[in-house]
Amino acid sequence: MPLTVGLWDLSFVDVVAAALERIGLGAKIVREKPESCARMLVQGEVDVALVPTVSALLNADHFDVFPAFAVASWNYPYARLVLPRGLESLSSELAVPADASQEAFVAGVVLQEHYGTRVISVPVHESLPAADVNRLEVGEPGKSFRVNSIDLGREWFELSNYPMVWGLFASRRDNADPAVVRRFVDAAAVAENIRTEMAGGFCEPVAGFVADDLRFRMDDLATASLTELAEYVFYYAGTDEPPALSFVSVAGASADGSEDDETPLV
Repeated sequence: MPLTVGLWDLSFVDVVAAALERIGLGAKIVREKPESCARMLVQGEVDVALVPTVSALLNADHFDVFPAFAVASWNYPYARLVLPRGLESLSSELAVPADASQEAFVAGVVLQEHYGTRVISVPVHESLPAADVNRLEVGEPGKSFRVNSIDLGREWFELSNYPMVWGLFASRRDNADPAVVRRFVDAAAVAENIRTEMAGGFCEPVAGFVADDLRFRMDDLATASLTELAEYVFYYAGTDEPPALSFVSVAGASADGSEDDETPLV
């Protein structure tokens, strides 16, 4: 049976889909919301998925994480804090989409660390919050990409000095196929190479984001950002210790895709 890969249904992930096609992976691609991709992987509905990083950290025992490939950025127009009355209107409650737990977690961290406000996330399901409610908006940056919104990716960068790692490719624990992992190492390099080429096919602000802010490498910056994020998961989510991801080891490749000996790729 062909490999089934879960990819996010966000426009910038078209670059990843194009990279997988260019390397001839021959996989069936399923596009779903980020949290749904993680769920489908755990439930065995897909073989490989792009998993939100916070989900991977909080459920580290469920996933084998692929080396070399990390979806990271300095800005992120797909997650915005909307404060209709400005920062002075910060309160203890923040309306958040029910299926955006990663973005809600990062929002809680940056609001506490940057602005001294500890917020309670109030899930919003079908009905939209009132226009004057402080809220987190996720998804395509359309009309909500406006002056009174704060870019969550930029906030993370200003807090940590590293690009935020939004997603990692993973398989279920103890189910990683080394041959498949190697193809994704190749795909990471292809995605990085075609990123600028494909940017012109998007409208702003996505075009500028893809060309200038998006990155697909698991390099030192991404690794440092993961370490920082794990510390915040420890402090804010109450794990016993900073969670450690289980990276797949593949002979001949390092975590950033360069040649190396067979060592754990972290």
